Amino acid sequence: MEETNSLCYRIVETVAANSNTPVTDLPPLFEAVDTDALEALFSPSPDDPSRFEGTVTFPYAGWRITVSADGSVTVDSLAEPPEQEE
Repeated sequence: MEETNSLCYRIVETVAANSNTPVTDLPPLFEAVDTDALEALFSPSPDDPSRFEGTVTFPYAGWRITVSADGSVTVDSLAEPPEQEE
């Protein structure tokens, strides 16, 4: 598995915790999203630590995953409608 401090590892751990499913029973994250691109997009750059603002949202293992530029990971059940932004 990935380094424990990587964004992708945190996503899988968060989904596992929310679904009460062992990490090893979840599908590979790379089947849902380009993990290298996701890590590169949100990793700080020594030249510009705030080079990206915003979020990326994608489905994974029955959950809607939202990753924010600040590194936070939010998971919501796909069975629930998404919250409407105002």
